[in-house]
Amino acid sequence: MTQVFQGETISKQYTFTDKNGALLDPDNIIIKIIDPSGVTAATPTLTRISEGVYELNYTLASDAAKGLWVIFLTATKGTNTEKMLEVFEVLLSR
Repeated sequence: MTQVFQGETISKQYTFTDKNGALLDPDNIIIKIIDPSGVTAATPTLTRISEGVYELNYTLASDAAKGLWVIFLTATKGTNTEKMLEVFEVLLSR
């Protein structure tokens, strides 16, 4: 599990492919970052790096709640939907 300190940036890369493994750009991507209390803390936009490859860079507040946070991503292409869930831990500032 990824661990980050308050005020640091969490960076993640996401790759989207079709059923044959070919890279593709989703029609729509929704991403939510949920804090330990279950509140949506942010709905950031991913940066497209290349076809099918996207990056998240989210800087936590210097007083971000300590504990387990969730990144919930939903990507759609046509009638196909892919959902991803990742957990990361925020630690008190150094």
